Amino acid sequence: MYNQENNASGDFEVDEHAERSEAVCSCCFDLNATLVDSDSADVKLDQSEFVLSILRNAAQLRAAAASGCESCTVMIRALEFQNLIPAESSPFGLEAPKDSNLLGQSNDRSVRVRLRLPISQGNPEISLSSPGLPQRFLQFYTDEAQGRSWKTIIPMPDICNDNLSRQGLAFINACVRFCQEHHMHCQQDDLSLPTRVLDIGTGDDTRVRLIEAQHIENAKYTALSYCWGNDPSIKTLTGNLKDMKSGIAFEKLPAAYRDAIALTKQLDVRYIWIDALCIIQDSQKDWERECSKMADTYTNAYVTIAAASSSSVTDHFLKPQLRPPPEISHREREVFTAILSDASGKEQVLVKARLMQATGAHWQWQDSGNDEQPLIEPLTQRGWTLQEKVLSTRFLSISSMEMVWICKEQIFCECGSRFNHHREFGRTPLSQISRRDEAFNFWHKIVENYSKRKLTQSEDRLPAISAIAAMVQKKISSEYIAGLWAGNIELDLLWHRAEPTRAPAASSCYIAPSFSWASIAGEIDYMCFRNGKWPYEKATKVIEVTSETGPDAPLGRLRVIEGGSGVAVCRRPIEHGREELRRLLKRQDPTGKHKSEFVSRRIKIRCWVLRLGAYSMGRRGEKEHEWLVLGRSETETECFERVGWGLVEKHEEEEVFAQETTTTIGLVYRSIQASDQTNKPPPPAEIVITKVDRHA
Repeated sequence: MYNQENNASGDFEVDEHAERSEAVCSCCFDLNATLVDSDSADVKLDQSEFVLSILRNAAQLRAAAASGCESCTVMIRALEFQNLIPAESSPFGLEAPKDSNLLGQSNDRSVRVRLRLPISQGNPEISLSSPGLPQRFLQFYTDEAQGRSWKTIIPMPDICNDNLSRQGLAFINACVRFCQEHHMHCQQDDLSLPTRVLDIGTGDDTRVRLIEAQHIENAKYTALSYCWGNDPSIKTLTGNLKDMKSGIAFEKLPAAYRDAIALTKQLDVRYIWIDALCIIQDSQKDWERECSKMADTYTNAYVTIAAASSSSVTDHFLKPQLRPPPEISHREREVFTAILSDASGKEQVLVKARLMQATGAHWQWQDSGNDEQPLIEPLTQRGWTLQEKVLSTRFLSISSMEMVWICKEQIFCECGSRFNHHREFGRTPLSQISRRDEAFNFWHKIVENYSKRKLTQSEDRLPAISAIAAMVQKKISSEYIAGLWAGNIELDLLWHRAEPTRAPAASSCYIAPSFSWASIAGEIDYMCFRNGKWPYEKATKVIEVTSETGPDAPLGRLRVIEGGSGVAVCRRPIEHGREELRRLLKRQDPTGKHKSEFVSRRIKIRCWVLRLGAYSMGRRGEKEHEWLVLGRSETETECFERVGWGLVEKHEEEEVFAQETTTTIGLVYRSIQASDQTNKPPPPAEIVITKVDRHA
């Protein structure tokens, strides 16, 4: 039915005289959700995205295409063009090009294809996955300029190549207008400006002035979220404050500032807030005062402009000036095109298919175990920018892939897909969270995201997330203790390092107590809460939580917790809060029958295991039990300090410990003496459980 001679751009043409099949394809249902058998086991309804998801494999699509299905043929050819499956003429196992998206050396049956058919508006999409490799996503649409549909595939614009073009500004202005007119949670009653803003003038003004804004009322301003990179060459200091107020030439500003100002003018806004220019950088007093107002600064901004793709203030982030780095540019989308006939056979329709990266609005956690990670823009790697995103009323992210609009009620992106618009931190935005359990789950997702970001100063680990903590506290009215919540302490204690095989970076100063995730550097995981997959069964009860100050517990203590406990013996010197037991405990049962490669001949240390709870692993009757490994406190009698964390798999009929006793104990936050704060801590050592003492 299709000519096999494809040109270099991926175009191919339908043989208009070929016989057409009138029957509905049982593989793809002609990409029409209304024709799908929704009772089938391989069909799922996603009510949040309003799509029907149909599970197939590449072999089924290829067989349906060979049987004459036009839609399956288009999908197969698009997948081949994008190197997502081997071309039909190529032998399986052929090595893919270096920059290819080819799913390894898989055969068609191992490549899972999920058809995503919209129930209402939208275009068909497909996702592919293969064992050990991340998912890929492809979206079909027709040419917007032509204005014709093909079956259920409707016209959509290409991603614009110029953010300040008519097409780019039309997208931005449409998002702003819709948000202002229809979103109750995005209404801004407070139009006051921050302490200082930049007056960028109007029209062709070429100078930018720093002004004190206390007496300006009912004025709009934008805010810039960006990566500093190296220390900005232009910033406000005590010594140049008068010069900044006199004005600086636009062309002398670094590229990211010029881009943000140019876009702000196009939005018909006169003022912009940029931290390096609006905060006196060498004044600790001014920095602390303005930092305490950061939540209001981003919440009250008309739009926060996010320079997602630039890693430094000297880099442009607006297209076409943007020059993506090699690791990003090689993943830019190539568009597949096909010239097809419409239902009447009289009109030609240009059908397109583009890759969608699982990033930005379409971010998705993937547990494929493969080293290749979804595309990560520079801005998403910086610690301070997380709260800028979460707290903004309207957040316009301009990445190397597309523009994404995120407000308190909705997400829009240039590609028009609703794929995975679940938000990185749950389905409900912070502004709309009303239940305490939702707020606590939101916090766990925030911690997971934030902990893998980078900070120039390690002591900022808690301050750089404090504005989000303040907003969450308004929702839950709970005491906040170094990154944990007193009202959810038994679950907040369940953090562990996401990469247990890597030693955490040592810090030169005291950051947080050992029970806090902030006490170590690196990514943190609340495993049982990942995407809300598994319900958690608590095995402990917190009797009392108090926060006390003092030289030995400067950030508070968890006074009493009750739960099942056992006794373990560990080897090697221990540094509190920096160890990870998960990798070992998955291989070794608590009886100590299985030896471990990690066992050391150094001194034994006795410690206690406190079981916190368990969650189902999705397999019948099997659960993973999580515990804290504790050591006796050197400063508090009858109290314990965190040594590590561990889990073990057990069938529900099996005992976790051969003998388990219910114990009430006190947990103390481990601190260091003031005299030790200038010394670097020793490198962390691994902890290994070599046996469980059943009779202790």
